[in-house]
Amino acid sequence: MENTLMQARADQFMASGSTGADSSDAASPAEPRHYRRVTLNLPVDLLDQLRNTVYWTPGVTLTGLIKTALCESLARMEQRHGRPYPPRLGELKCGRPRKMKGGSRPLSTFPVREAQWEQVGP
Repeated sequence: MENTLMQARADQFMASGSTGADSSDAASPAEPRHYRRVTLNLPVDLLDQLRNTVYWTPGVTLTGLIKTALCESLARMEQRHGRPYPPRLGELKCGRPRKMKGGSRPLSTFPVREAQWEQVGP
């Protein structure tokens, strides 16, 4: 069931954008804008691994690969949560995340186990 949910979520996101490439600000009025550019920092070795995968996999784009991985990860998080997360009440705050009560770290800083990477299929 988890795999079906993840695939449905990935299919939903893939259907929302037709090209897998970033839209530019000069998009034609007839073409709705489905993408927004995001700047983020990734570890160099992860980015290199992503680029190697795209280079050696015909038909795969960096945007498409990252989008699929994020959709699958979000589907797993929502399944563990028991339902989709509600819309946020405000914009995200910039800067370093604050420590959570009890001294635990936010989820985004947890190290990724190698077994998690093996679960992600083509």
